[in-house]
Amino acid sequence: MTSEQREELREWIKALAEQEAKKKRRKLRDEYYRREYNEFNAKFELSEFSKLPGSKFGEARKHLEEKFYARRGRETKRERSQRRRDGIHAIKTKLRMTNTEYKQHLLLITGKDSTKEMSLQEMEKVFREFRRMQQEAEAQTR
Repeated sequence: MTSEQREELREWIKALAEQEAKKKRRKLRDEYYRREYNEFNAKFELSEFSKLPGSKFGEARKHLEEKFYARRGRETKRERSQRRRDGIHAIKTKLRMTNTEYKQHLLLITGKDSTKEMSLQEMEKVFREFRRMQQEAEAQTR
């Protein structure tokens, strides 16, 4: 396994540990990292993380990605709403929208001028529309 591959897996394990600490609303501690490394080592029958053969890298990355995204299914409604709101605001920034333009788009899409007033379904609708606008803008710059 190359050093870049090793670092990528470490980042996934770090993200899993951080996700678990956040879920439990606790400060990130070494025990969360240890647990993730131990589970990883057990899954791939390793005595230590660095002994993963390069041929197993793809499988290992897929395992960590699936584990990370599976945990998102345990998100609370508030966490899902915040994640969607963050995505909308990130796209707004990438599209260089003014606040006036942003509010106009929200009004056109949902009839509301703030994501804080929206249901999760309305935010999903806004997010899909903003993604479409972002993809359109990216296609024009190519």
